[in-house]
Amino acid sequence: MGILVPSTFPMGLLANEAERRVVQLLCDRLTDGWMVIPDVGLVSQRDHQIDIVIAHPRDGIAVIEVKGHRPSIRGGIFEANGCVMEPQPLNQARNNAYELRDRLRGVLDDQQYLRVEYAVAFPNAGALTGDLPPNIAKEQILTADSLEDLSDAIDRLISLRAGVGELGNDGVAAVIEFLCPDSSFSWDTETQVRHARSKLDQACDAQVRVLETLDLNQRVCVTGGAGAGKTRLGISWARRAAARNERVLLTCFNEPLAEVLAEQMLDAGIAVQAFHPFVQTLPGIPPIEIPDYADSTW
Repeated sequence: MGILVPSTFPMGLLANEAERRVVQLLCDRLTDGWMVIPDVGLVSQRDHQIDIVIAHPRDGIAVIEVKGHRPSIRGGIFEANGCVMEPQPLNQARNNAYELRDRLRGVLDDQQYLRVEYAVAFPNAGALTGDLPPNIAKEQILTADSLEDLSDAIDRLISLRAGVGELGNDGVAAVIEFLCPDSSFSWDTETQVRHARSKLDQACDAQVRVLETLDLNQRVCVTGGAGAGKTRLGISWARRAAARNERVLLTCFNEPLAEVLAEQMLDAGIAVQAFHPFVQTLPGIPPIEIPDYADSTW
């Protein structure tokens, strides 16, 4: 019987019931030594997604694409439900097989002439009647009838062309390691700290650029959400202005924030006060009368 690789592969990841059925049949009906690797992706100039790869130390390697359609062939073109199948099934299998072959030739040092056979399985289609296009061998079409004697069908597919070559146990192991590698991700406790520091550095750089612009203007409006750095920008601008011996008032909307700012600016000799109390100290400003119905919103 075939061996599923990895043995814990979740069959629910496969695209449809047809793929799940063919994978299960390969595992149940192939002779010993066959490795069955479902859902193989290859990234190159364009992405390749291979439904199933099978590999054997003696018999070699093949790609099987699975189509749940009940196809027909009209004028040498595969159709399903009256529409041309795109991509054409055998073309897709061939392209995937060639891509896998080229990648494995680069991985397996002693397999520079490696061949990868290919076929298309139609598990919902009965026996084939009629002729196939001359570029397709009947061994490359696996119908429901073929799947009943799957071991023989795969033997005939692998024997279709001479010179496929043996992989050997080491070769199969290398194929599995390439297609199904193991890896782990280390837990980096400093990741969030580095990310926060990077964001702060970006914010600081942006504020410095803004400060350079503020120095050239007498009236500037800066907007931003909570935590965007408006208060920090105001503190920096006030300190720069004080360093130029300008008269500076640093004011804000509420008194609790004014108290915090005043503590931060003790060393700079900058006047800090909440806006409303400060305005009340100006000449000609009448006192604010607080009505009896005043609440926190007022």
